[in-house]
Amino acid sequence: MYRFLSPVAAVAALLSFSQARAVTTLTCSATSTPLIVHSEGLTEAVGDIVIDCSGGTPGESGLDNVILNLNVNVTNRIDAARDTDIVLTVDSGSGPVQVSPPGMLMSPTTVAWNGVPLTLSPSGTIELVIANLRANATQVTPMPGGYVVADVSVSGSTALSVNQSNVIVATVTPSLFSNFSSSLICGQSGARVPQNLSFASFIAAHAVFTTTRVTEGWAAALTSRNDVANFDADSGHRILVTYSGLAPGATLYVPIAVAGADAVQPTAGGDFGVPASGGKYAPIAGGGSLLLSLVSNADATGAGGTPLYLPGAPGSGTVSFDELSAIPVTASGTAYAVYEVMDASDSTIESAQFPTFLAVAPIYTGVSYQGNETVMLAPVSTVGVASLAAPVPRFIQTIAPSDCGIVGDCGASYFPHLAVESSTLAITQPMGISEATPFELDNTGTGLMNWTSSITYQNGSGWLSLNESSGLDGGVLTVNTDARVLSPGTYRASISFDGGPVAGAAQVAVTLTVTGASTPAIASVSGAANAASRATPGSLAVIAGNQFAAPVIVSFDGAPVPAQYISDQQVNVVVPVGLSGRASTQLVLSSNGVSLAPYTLQLAAFSPAIFENGVLNHDGSVNGTAHPSPAGANVIIRTTGLTSLGTVTVRVGGVPLRPASVGPAPGSPGVQQVTLTLPERQQHGQFLLQVCEAAALGQPVCSPFSSLTIGAESGAHERSVPRR
Repeated sequence: MYRFLSPVAAVAALLSFSQARAVTTLTCSATSTPLIVHSEGLTEAVGDIVIDCSGGTPGESGLDNVILNLNVNVTNRIDAARDTDIVLTVDSGSGPVQVSPPGMLMSPTTVAWNGVPLTLSPSGTIELVIANLRANATQVTPMPGGYVVADVSVSGSTALSVNQSNVIVATVTPSLFSNFSSSLICGQSGARVPQNLSFASFIAAHAVFTTTRVTEGWAAALTSRNDVANFDADSGHRILVTYSGLAPGATLYVPIAVAGADAVQPTAGGDFGVPASGGKYAPIAGGGSLLLSLVSNADATGAGGTPLYLPGAPGSGTVSFDELSAIPVTASGTAYAVYEVMDASDSTIESAQFPTFLAVAPIYTGVSYQGNETVMLAPVSTVGVASLAAPVPRFIQTIAPSDCGIVGDCGASYFPHLAVESSTLAITQPMGISEATPFELDNTGTGLMNWTSSITYQNGSGWLSLNESSGLDGGVLTVNTDARVLSPGTYRASISFDGGPVAGAAQVAVTLTVTGASTPAIASVSGAANAASRATPGSLAVIAGNQFAAPVIVSFDGAPVPAQYISDQQVNVVVPVGLSGRASTQLVLSSNGVSLAPYTLQLAAFSPAIFENGVLNHDGSVNGTAHPSPAGANVIIRTTGLTSLGTVTVRVGGVPLRPASVGPAPGSPGVQQVTLTLPERQQHGQFLLQVCEAAALGQPVCSPFSSLTIGAESGAHERSVPRR
């Protein structure tokens, strides 16, 4: 464990190195030209510190101690002895000479050079320069007023008096901004790619893609490894692009090289106001335009690996880019790409854009995937102190905000725009019940919109909620108002929707008028497995409504039946099998001694429906992507709406199969159980699943779609259940 000395203690300890003799006091001033640095940066190169001294005895020499303090952590590289790679040079009139020993890290913010030999020039002057100093800029609040400040002192036999010791060495400013033209959406049909995996072929084939744009916050915010700001660094500035929410098994394709907006021809997908092109770049002396290269084998933080494209020598001519690289997507739907800056201009704010193409096989579950994307400077790290091994440069994890304010296209049609169907919502409902009201939130632009919401009450509390408090793009939301906690009266609140600085925001004023208590009522009756199915004799049905209270009695044509489940909004009963062949029946429900008006219930001969999580593997686990069933094995499908009056089939991916057995589910009144033996050579994947029943010479009636996941064929399967 290292023991750190305070700056005062460090100076006292270092004075022991001085020669004990009379000294001449020099007058010194410290100056620096502050550099603009990344507010996200942990190892930012700051301005050199120049200490000019005069008024001494010509040729006088001695040993002195130089102390440097920052208002943030020093983040240079250090060795095992805590020596830094900060450079201290001394100019006694014959040019700067680097001193030895090196500066030692005395505390996270303090560096000291012990016993530095100093000799004054023939005119009694001397100049000290501290260079290659790196600082943790994340410890400073960005502009306005965000600075890295250094304090220097010199003491010893030459008695230098630094009368201006505090100097600003860096101005801290946000540096990376980004935007996206759209989201990567993949529906049931999948996303196909051309055989020729080139940029031009993907564009010509109208492949699914989104464009990512990155923009500097200030000129020279993005620099290559050859730039002076990256002296002794591991790499140039890097950009980490992360993807999530993608379909498992998908593949992304991104350009290997990206030409910036001021290149000969910018790389572009054509959806960000720039014509589609792989890009053209010409290297020129002194750096010409922003150029990014994909980095192979970089880790998830953006460190390591090797850039795939190296620019040619200045004057070597224009190069056209057309090559893409594949990036696999993990089973959890994530992926990442790392780009490194290979060239840039130091005099202009630059931007670059590149498409990400999507490829994925058809999806047979009916599920759509909508990807999300983030951009940040890399390598990403949490090491905010001097280090032996952490990469240089490195940055804290900071998602780049929108760049449209810098580029000047915030109102462009290719960006998202948040819109609501109305700015007011008035609801009237009786006390004691809760209601759900549909409400539409739209993205009227074409880009990806991440939105959040919040609720503010003017009176009352807890009576308003949304089925989703945040989401991606738009859709129909459910506004829930709960009058079970309220007395009769008028209640007001507002819902605030925020789509970010580009998409904008909206506010909806909600007024809820609560009237006197309501009476029980039936809203609908359906099959229990799916609200879209109909009640069927012999099957479990759901009576939906409000204000149901025990005791509850249900009868069909005057014959009472026991309730299987009772709540204030739902009663489950088995429709009597004796009603088979009837087109309708009179249902009467009595709630807490109050009989409701007869409800005419239309009956179906059969109306198959599969329960949610009702497809089970032979081991009892719920079938899904995490637990597929092997080909040749049995699966059990729990349904309602099947009878013994027709022929039952099971459709897997549209192919009809005969089940091994159909019958009542043990211990579950009104529920049927279908056992299906999967073919031994069944293709594996995700398939749409339906259970159908048909009368003789009649068209089959099929259930709403469910899904079935089939894995690789197993070596041995359970014996098929005999068909009934």
